[in-house]
Amino acid sequence: PADGTVLALDPDIPPRLQRVRFVASQVDGAEWLVDGERVGRGDLLWTPVPGRHAIALRLGDAEADVVAIEVRGGLRQ
Repeated sequence: PADGTVLALDPDIPPRLQRVRFVASQVDGAEWLVDGERVGRGDLLWTPVPGRHAIALRLGDAEADVVAIEVRGGLRQ
């Protein structure tokens, strides 16, 4: 996602159908971090949770890019 993206989750759609694709095109060994926690390598699908998040792409020991997003909404209680 682009820096400043706001995602709105639909409470009527299951979370597994509202995932966000992270793509690290042509970058070997790239890993993704959300709020400092490793969530995977290469291309992956992330299940968003409400709140503000920092998404980082790390290459080796250096962060290549960091964006801030906000996720709103979620499942009905």
